[in-house]
Amino acid sequence: MQGTILSSEQHWSASNIPFADRTDALQQAMGAVYRPIEITKRLSVGFSSKIRSREINGLSLIECRCDPCSGRRDRTKVHHECPSFGIQIIQSGVEKIQFGTEQVIARAGDVIAWRSDVPYEFEVLETMQKTTLVVPWSDVASRIPRAARFRGARTTTNNGVGLLVEGLMQQMVRRIDDLRQGERSSGVKGVFLAASAALLEGSVKGEKESLAEIHLEQIQQYILRNLHDISLSAETVARSQRISVRYLHKLFERAESSVSAYIHRLRLSRCKEDLLDPQKCHLNVMEIASVWGYTDASVFSKAFKREFGMSATQWREGSIAEGAPIKRPHN
Repeated sequence: MQGTILSSEQHWSASNIPFADRTDALQQAMGAVYRPIEITKRLSVGFSSKIRSREINGLSLIECRCDPCSGRRDRTKVHHECPSFGIQIIQSGVEKIQFGTEQVIARAGDVIAWRSDVPYEFEVLETMQKTTLVVPWSDVASRIPRAARFRGARTTTNNGVGLLVEGLMQQMVRRIDDLRQGERSSGVKGVFLAASAALLEGSVKGEKESLAEIHLEQIQQYILRNLHDISLSAETVARSQRISVRYLHKLFERAESSVSAYIHRLRLSRCKEDLLDPQKCHLNVMEIASVWGYTDASVFSKAFKREFGMSATQWREGSIAEGAPIKRPHN
């Protein structure tokens, strides 16, 4: 593995790896801590990621920061012999995850549970920070009936189980050296297993999100599929879903964002990624922006600088510092 080798106290960073090798190196690093996966799209120039993993009494604590990327664990990569169970809390960013036919959009405050022997796909849509706890699946499955039905689940840190897991993770990150002592580590693992069992039990019983949450997620997926559409707006989204604009805005109050802000944030994120994509090096800044629905150079320039603290050209030129193989188009 390139970069700092992952071990019992595991660290990995993309920053010291040549750009040409980063995709394979990320796949190897993620596979070492989350179980085997495949990165399905070559990483953009300037891609950045850091992973840190530590262990306590058979429980792994993983902290990860990752720029936009996508991957999957198909049936050829599932870990059947000694599968793992993981619960992760999203601290920032947005990630699209699919377990079988179920798809969720995970964002800050969400708690995601998964099994390493269940195929899944993911796409990091906005640079994200997440913390994950991983244990052997058998330790959790033995605590609840019908565990075999579990494929994946989502809850939030606003409810009892999610709040408990969040508090436990925060304590572990801050006090992991103290918690590594025998009796304390066993207690931490016991609390985590109890919380995991409670989360799984609700999932296999068929506990569902509210209709409003389901509807909001469907709308967000519609927006993702139509980001290229120059006419995409609150009005066109509402019309496509056969709801009023007023109700659409009410749904987005749950996401703590306006509809237009959500659309612009995703578009700017895609522009930022494409500006450093070697396959798009022949396009100038505005040509890339226009692909994602921007027609006014001034509006795009101001929005990009407001979101990322620098101009789009400065962001693109910054890749030179990393020695990235990107040709400079005329802007």
